Amino acid sequence: MNHTEIRVVTSAKGGVGKSTVCANLGAALAMRGKRVLLIDCDTANRSLDLLLGVQDSVLYSYFDVLAGRCSAAQAMTSVPGMEDSLFLLPGGHADKTSLDKDAFAYLLAALPKENDACIFDYIYIDTPGGMRDLLTAAASIAEEALIISSAQSTAIRSAEQTASLLSVCGIPSQKLIINAFMEGECFFTHTKRRKQKQILATKELFDVVDTVALPLLGVIPFDADVWSAQNNGLLIGHPAYRKKPFLYAFQNIAARLEHRYVPLFTTS
Repeated sequence: MNHTEIRVVTSAKGGVGKSTVCANLGAALAMRGKRVLLIDCDTANRSLDLLLGVQDSVLYSYFDVLAGRCSAAQAMTSVPGMEDSLFLLPGGHADKTSLDKDAFAYLLAALPKENDACIFDYIYIDTPGGMRDLLTAAASIAEEALIISSAQSTAIRSAEQTASLLSVCGIPSQKLIINAFMEGECFFTHTKRRKQKQILATKELFDVVDTVALPLLGVIPFDADVWSAQNNGLLIGHPAYRKKPFLYAFQNIAARLEHRYVPLFTTS
């Protein structure tokens, strides 16, 4: 069994699309034949079940696992169309059990195993904005962080602060994903008409990367149609995303996370 790679998907700022990135990145990796577990740690505003379209299938949360009311396998929900590859360990309203380092270690040990090894290739932990203690606890079991930012100055500053905190937590491996980039679609087309937009957008991207000072893993273009698809629990594997730059962006990020070199903006 391969080593399970555990990553936190995070930013100190809310509203930058952490859950959207987490859900679709999980789907992109599952489409590549990997077995992926998503853990929703936003206890106040959990949304992964909605984005994955499994809200009616959730019976338990990891708080039930921690309290001994069910096993981790019973609490997990598989995603329709990806039943053997993409799973959610949902959150819930916090009770007396807190999500501290010991809780994360317990959950990790409780996950289904095969030949004494975790059955998942990847575990992604979706964290809320502004909850430093929870992020610190999640970081205790993670080996890498994906920091999500938009190109807004407030999000960029939050990305900087998050990177500093995670370095203190002992996660030196951090990568930046720029989400909802307004001119992002121009990078996936190469006509002369788009050239000027590409020049201006490239400068804006350079400014973000230079400020945050993290390796750029990917750029996800803004797409208003995605909102409607998300409201219906549709992930990037659905035909609604066919030939969309939004789809290409996640495919490229997934490939790079599998330690493959692909250009940021390839459409192949």
